[in-house]
Amino acid sequence: MKTLNTPFTVGSGLAAAFRIVSPVLPSLLLALALSSCTSELTPEERTRLALEAASKEATSAYSHLLSADYDQFLSLRAGMDTIPESYREELIDACKQHMQQFKEKHKGITSFTISNARMDSTLNLAQIFLLLQLGDDSQEEIVVPMVEHNGRWMMK
Repeated sequence: MKTLNTPFTVGSGLAAAFRIVSPVLPSLLLALALSSCTSELTPEERTRLALEAASKEATSAYSHLLSADYDQFLSLRAGMDTIPESYREELIDACKQHMQQFKEKHKGITSFTISNARMDSTLNLAQIFLLLQLGDDSQEEIVVPMVEHNGRWMMK
């Protein structure tokens, strides 16, 4: 019987288990370390991380809106995967009309920045405040409500 450089012999149940587990062991240890780290986060740290993730997703959504990628904008909204295609088309048309109104009234939206972010932990809702810079040099602040949906922050 061949032997490995370990105390296990090839063919023994323990050796077979070791050969299976040994390539996966570093990943398992990393996952264990990360899970123990997240359980040690303070509530404030968890809130900060949640707000950062929600802000990133809100920024991504509005970047798609400004680049007229309405389908992608809507895909970052919770529940959009379960609506009928006809309703999705109506929402895309509404996005186009909304952006056209901004163009007519304010010469469009030129950029946006995050001005504030708040967390309502009882509702598991993040409110991301975006400051829109408009083409006529005016500004408008909007609130983007974000919910965690299947482990990802999405527009409500």
